[in-house]
Amino acid sequence: MRRFSSYGPVDKDLHYFVPRKKLVEKGLLQLTGDAPEKGGHYFTVWAPRQFGKTWLMRELYFKIKEENKFDIIVINLENFKEEKNLSAIHSFIAKKICEGLQKPLIGKLETPEQ
Repeated sequence: MRRFSSYGPVDKDLHYFVPRKKLVEKGLLQLTGDAPEKGGHYFTVWAPRQFGKTWLMRELYFKIKEENKFDIIVINLENFKEEKNLSAIHSFIAKKICEGLQKPLIGKLETPEQ
């Protein structure tokens, strides 16, 4: 039997949910573009706590992944919110991109001037 959940991503098998199809379609269109071969763009999801941001991004991730047209990389920067060393942040992001694309890191990363 399903139950209500008010914390964390919804598991469709365990929780009651509203299938926000139009919201997912709009997000998918924004990320992939009207003509996916020409690309989409980034967007930011702003909302108060527990308004479904994680759920939406997870839905978009799986939709894009199942189409198998794009490389998808998820990078969590939560641990860097207090980081002052830009080089450490740049290195972390570059490493995660290379790992996600299964490509070697070539060259040395430069830290931009502040």
